Amino acid sequence: MPAVALAAHLETLPADAESPETIDLNALPSERWQAGRIDLRASLQEAWERFERDGEEALIVQRVTAPGISRSYGVLMPEMVERAYRY
Repeated sequence: MPAVALAAHLETLPADAESPETIDLNALPSERWQAGRIDLRASLQEAWERFERDGEEALIVQRVTAPGISRSYGVLMPEMVERAYRY
């Protein structure tokens, strides 16, 4: 979900209202992508295969920094992989 969708929702709240403790993000109208995770050491070929095979629209690039702890480095989109290849 784009951050702008959340910002737009927060602007619709009354100015004198307290900030809500929780917001149900699934209840907000917005575009959502089917996302998966991929290791930082994966190649672009592996990423492309994931897009093709699993139908994912975005891949969250992660690395395990300690057992049970992952750090996210960014989001990879199919268009990014396509631009990286020279035909």
